[in-house]
Amino acid sequence: MRQIRFSDYYNLNKYQAELDFVDILIDDDTPLFIDPYVFKVRDDVWSVECNNLIVDFFNTVVQSIRNKDYGYAKNLLERLGEPKETHLGMGAGTIAGKGVSGKQAGDLYSKLSSSRAVKTGHLKDLLDCELMIPGIGFDKISDITTNIIREKLIEYTQEQCRLYNISMRETPSGKVWSPIEKHWLNGHYTELPIINGKKLFLFQNMP
Repeated sequence: MRQIRFSDYYNLNKYQAELDFVDILIDDDTPLFIDPYVFKVRDDVWSVECNNLIVDFFNTVVQSIRNKDYGYAKNLLERLGEPKETHLGMGAGTIAGKGVSGKQAGDLYSKLSSSRAVKTGHLKDLLDCELMIPGIGFDKISDITTNIIREKLIEYTQEQCRLYNISMRETPSGKVWSPIEKHWLNGHYTELPIINGKKLFLFQNMP
């Protein structure tokens, strides 16, 4: 049976090449991942702002470890869980974002504790964090990134929906990273497309 994509559901009558966003499946995950490193090499405003959020988050964790505020650092990492709104990842018939939690959050903390960034106190980009560790592959990195840039994904989704006159409804945004308060906030009510009772985020197609 043919799977329905976002453009099909809203009758946009456009191919992927004609769309600025990834044309996700609405009932399953599209086998693509968000690579945080791509934001570093792009110079458009949206990518720069995404990169700034990611670096700010990990810099906050790094500085917490350096200041021996281990509980705070671990709490920040344990909130990186289960983003389901992008429909990107390795699902097989279900939307299966799993994020990072429990032992994996602990492993990530341990890796960061011994990273170049903690040793030097300087975090220029994610390469300084050495995130690639056993059990945390591309899918987990994608989930981590989704959590951190959630606010930017919401903004982009709203922009695209307005462009195509796609209806949106009020819904909780989910937790968002605050670069001002240096903490996860519970989020706010915002407008997003809702399909089958579930909100969706769109992600910019980056060839």
